[in-house]
Amino acid sequence: MSIRLTAPLVRSLLTISLVAGCATFASQTVPTASAAPAPIQSGDPGTPSGKSKEDKREEKERERAEKEQAKERAKRLDKLDKADRAAVDATLDFALPSWTPALDWVGGAKAPSVDDLRGRVVVVQTFSTKNAQSKATLERLAKALAEFKPEDIRFIAIHTPEGAEKAAAMLERAGYTFPVAVDRDGAFCDAVGAFRKPINLVVNRTGDVKYAGLTVDGVVAAVTELAAETFDPATKPNVRKAEVSKTPKEFPSFKTPVGSAQDLRGKQAPAMGNVDWWNGSPNINGKLVIVDFWATWCKPCKEAIPHMNEIAKAFRSDIQCMGISDEANSKFERGLKDSRLDKNDFAYPVGVDPNASMKRGFSVTGIPHVVIISSDGIVRWQGHPAELSNDTLRSLVDANRALLALRGDAENARWKQTLESEKDSPRQK
Repeated sequence: MSIRLTAPLVRSLLTISLVAGCATFASQTVPTASAAPAPIQSGDPGTPSGKSKEDKREEKERERAEKEQAKERAKRLDKLDKADRAAVDATLDFALPSWTPALDWVGGAKAPSVDDLRGRVVVVQTFSTKNAQSKATLERLAKALAEFKPEDIRFIAIHTPEGAEKAAAMLERAGYTFPVAVDRDGAFCDAVGAFRKPINLVVNRTGDVKYAGLTVDGVVAAVTELAAETFDPATKPNVRKAEVSKTPKEFPSFKTPVGSAQDLRGKQAPAMGNVDWWNGSPNINGKLVIVDFWATWCKPCKEAIPHMNEIAKAFRSDIQCMGISDEANSKFERGLKDSRLDKNDFAYPVGVDPNASMKRGFSVTGIPHVVIISSDGIVRWQGHPAELSNDTLRSLVDANRALLALRGDAENARWKQTLESEKDSPRQK
């Protein structure tokens, strides 16, 4: 019997053959021109927008791993105050600054050359021989890094200006086998954001700072990670470009008349003079400064102490409060005793200047009188301490932070300012 192959019959036979011979593909439905595609559901696994259980499980595992990595990175960080942390973090992902001219390399050694450092992981540690813990950290770190191959790493120590006058002789006697330099003018320390607290920088083979302000164990972990990276000679370090123009955030202006003193708002503040600090010296670096002119015999002055304490505690990271009396030391001590005031009653440094240097600079005729000075030495506010509100302080703090950030990219000048201040002021007790 003959069968006539018509077009419909051929299509039917082909369909039967495909189904029988390719059963593994039977589940993959190919829509015909007349069949409408099924709508995509947001939770449908297998659709572009949906996530299968496996996808969700992998995503959670990635998030968990990222959190663990973040915890491990946090463990590497040394404990630094906000100013120090901000200063050293500003170096990250930029080339290690060049050695400055005033660096005095111990033993007449030459500064490590760029060619010598390039292609190696470089660790720079700051320290001071005046600080026993700082010196111990240096030696502990040097011992830990000695486990790495010399062709992979260079370790360099920089002595801060603190105690620099006696450091060179002491360091020569120490006989360190790694390069050591004394930063007499603080220029290099300022460039890398290092101040009194010892810090370190870990530089990758290309020459960029990748980690800063780590613990000893953190440095070892960072060096292990960076030493495993392949060096590409064609990759150049990311040299920071100097900022040529920026508009700083304006400080708020205050129109309230200033009483009992000359109005110096918007002008350079008079020098502080020689203050004999009674309960610890202030740290004004990177902070807004509040100076309270007061005396132990002044009742309104003593009534303002709790408010000054509140300010000192609430803004301890951004504001340095201080009280200065022009009483003689004997009268000051007797006045404190008569007022039943001791060091525990003050949350900020208090001192005496019988010459009233700064007070006379403001022509103060009535106390208490408070002045607020920004980090560039400009007077920003004057008045009675009771008139200082949180809103006023916050606006000044925000402007001063912006000022510090503006200056910090091009020049972190804490050592420069400190050394200039010590040069201009008589040595304190």
